Amino acid sequence: FWLKLIDLTDTIIFVLRKKFSSVSFLHVYHHTGMVMLTWSGVKWFPGGHDTWIGWLNSIVHVVMYGYYLLCVLQPQYKTSIWWKKHLTQMQMIQFLLNSIHSL
Repeated sequence: FWLKLIDLTDTIIFVLRKKFSSVSFLHVYHHTGMVMLTWSGVKWFPGGHDTWIGWLNSIVHVVMYGYYLLCVLQPQYKTSIWWKKHLTQMQMIQFLLNSIHSL
């Protein structure tokens, strides 16, 4: 929950600094929604059911941020990394698996 608050604070700082190029509607929606979801999970559904969701989300984010790091360190790779197109597919599969798990 605290990590999600930090993520949302980062978004708020972008908005206050008027760095709108770094913030999209989806970005704000996602981080706001995650704060609400994690708060409700901690408040009303404690116990470990969401451990799977967090674990899978962490794996996807390691791959995603690894890609971002590589693109920052070596900008020429931005268009040539073969797995770039698979990042969105990974996120969609994550969403599907988490939905099935929650059902």
